[in-house]
Amino acid sequence: MPLLARRRRWLRRCGPAGSCWIFGLATRPEGRAKQCQLTAAGATSSGSAEASSTAAQANPPPLIDASRVDAVCRELLDTVLLPVAQLHRALVEAPELLACTPAELRKQHEVLLPVWRRPRRLAAAVQEFPSMLTPDFPAELSAGLGTLSQLGFTREQVSKAILRWPAVVQLRRADIVRTLRRAGLSLDNAEPEVFQFLAEHPRLLGREGAAALRPKLMLLRGWRLPPPLCPLVLARCPALLEESDSQLQEIADIFVGYGATWEQLHAVVLGYPTALRLQPELVRLPLKLLADFDIGMDKVAQYPRLFIHDPVQYLGPRLAFLKVYSPEKLRFKLVTLLSRGDEEFAERIADRLPEEYAVFKDAWVRQFEEQVDSLPLRPGMRPYALSRALWCRETTEDLWL
Repeated sequence: MPLLARRRRWLRRCGPAGSCWIFGLATRPEGRAKQCQLTAAGATSSGSAEASSTAAQANPPPLIDASRVDAVCRELLDTVLLPVAQLHRALVEAPELLACTPAELRKQHEVLLPVWRRPRRLAAAVQEFPSMLTPDFPAELSAGLGTLSQLGFTREQVSKAILRWPAVVQLRRADIVRTLRRAGLSLDNAEPEVFQFLAEHPRLLGREGAAALRPKLMLLRGWRLPPPLCPLVLARCPALLEESDSQLQEIADIFVGYGATWEQLHAVVLGYPTALRLQPELVRLPLKLLADFDIGMDKVAQYPRLFIHDPVQYLGPRLAFLKVYSPEKLRFKLVTLLSRGDEEFAERIADRLPEEYAVFKDAWVRQFEEQVDSLPLRPGMRPYALSRALWCRETTEDLWL
């Protein structure tokens, strides 16, 4: 049965007089009378101590018309394409929707649709922030535009933030500034990348988002990274927010263990912050290869993106080849050694024939894998070549490279 037909069948089955009980917004007439009787009996037994409560019951708040709720629900289902399962949440979080007529809801939907472009995308936004369908939303939107612009966001960034999290329009400038400062982030003289990062992740402007931001900023400060640069690391790799602090600290400890100074570590995390998300063995192996050929961490700081290259297929055989045929060229920058194909590397860097390097590379990789296969397995290790578990600190120190 088509989705629209199922929605209409559900509404017909509930009926205009009885559908609203599902949302906890109204009850059947007989249910209302019974509820009033029970409430009056309870008030009588409580005595004079609850006189104020009895007075309140004498003037109860007006009940919501069931037909109005039915019309609003139909509009949310048919026009806004809101899922049936989300109706209760939408009406509870934005009860002011019940004060709108179907025509007002339809008009507001027509106004917002060109902004969100796709009906399904707009429906998803309404699920997160149903108040955007109310007539008051344009005023809130105008205030939100002014607030974000005053903070330093560009027009495009403001639009992106609102599209991704419409509830951002309810935040006020003082609240945003106070929340971010508590997290350790100041927007004063912040880099454009930081504003772009916050625009793409506007939930970080709220309390819950800022609470998740604070531990990462404190960890980066613990590495003696200047405070203005800490959010820049997260802006260049937002996925770091999903990583545990222990994972990031372990990678930093590996760099320091191989002799990196704080300044060199800063250059790595700013130049290629994705390195902090790598498996520890995939960081340790390239650094050990460089150490075996007397290449210091200063070269890593100059080219932190060396970790995008396969250490077994690129870094290892090329360093070994230069060690044999052109040892003086090991002083070249790593970007020069790794950013070329095998043929260009052999001809322009090593001054050798490409076929000669191809034979050398095959032999080096084969010997490397044979050494890995010959290593004794400890409990929990899986017996196949280049197993990630093999690249623990103790095992890599036993390899001859």
